Amino acid sequence: MNTWRPAIRIDAQEGWSLQLDGALSDGGLDLVVSHTLPDRVEYGRQPLHQEAFTALVGAGHAFAGRQGVSLRDFAGQTFRFSKSQLVPAHHATLMAALRRTGREVHLPRGPDSQVEAPRPA
Repeated sequence: MNTWRPAIRIDAQEGWSLQLDGALSDGGLDLVVSHTLPDRVEYGRQPLHQEAFTALVGAGHAFAGRQGVSLRDFAGQTFRFSKSQLVPAHHATLMAALRRTGREVHLPRGPDSQVEAPRPA
């Protein structure tokens, strides 16, 4: 990369959306690639790619190798996702999707963000 564009310096780092949002807002970062930053006018957003949620399952899982599944397909299974304090927009989108299944969703109390997928009627 350095020989291709010697005037460009890239320092890659990972962070939670709220941290990246703060660093971008205060000028600590020039560019952020993320899917859950707040939609601020001053950011001049440009989507690079859009997709629905991605489910990661083990090689031995019944859904491994499938190109797509619905949230209802996971009924009765437990899955994990990030806490709302870390990625509020992502969490809100996932919770809205869970509510659209028409099933009751119970969020556990405590340090883990773990929830059982809605069960079919």
